[in-house]
Amino acid sequence: MRIHELRPISVEIAAPQALVFEMAAATGGVLPGSPPHSSEVLERDGDTLLVLYRTPAVVTELVMLERVRLHPPDRIEYEVLEGPMEHVRETLAFDMVEPHLTLVRYGGTVGSNRAVVGGLIARWVAVPAYDRFMRRQLRALKLAAEARAVRSRRYGRPDAA
Repeated sequence: MRIHELRPISVEIAAPQALVFEMAAATGGVLPGSPPHSSEVLERDGDTLLVLYRTPAVVTELVMLERVRLHPPDRIEYEVLEGPMEHVRETLAFDMVEPHLTLVRYGGTVGSNRAVVGGLIARWVAVPAYDRFMRRQLRALKLAAEARAVRSRRYGRPDAA
């Protein structure tokens, strides 16, 4: 199997780490401005979830069954169990820079067992698609988390009064 690194993405979010993690870990909803998709939790065992994701593709809908491991408030790990690629692993890491500033780092790998064609699809289709999707998703998370932090009693800035 040929494994390809997903393009790393980092974004600073002016919101507390716990709030950013909570919003990123939420399933079932879609943030304004995020790419179209849906998610349904099929099973939950503590901090491990089995989630069905659906996202529109060019001529069809991509459906992926993922194991999601939550490590609050530091990390979320995603592993595709069933989907168009045989190997997909992703990680979102949440680093507290300051009490109201969080650095979110995204990375992962994709791969295919389908010899040459699978490798080409992984490299030239999957990697750019994940990059576009996650850039939009993290932009939406940034806007939503920063807006929520400003109006939040639980997570609001002490100087925001």
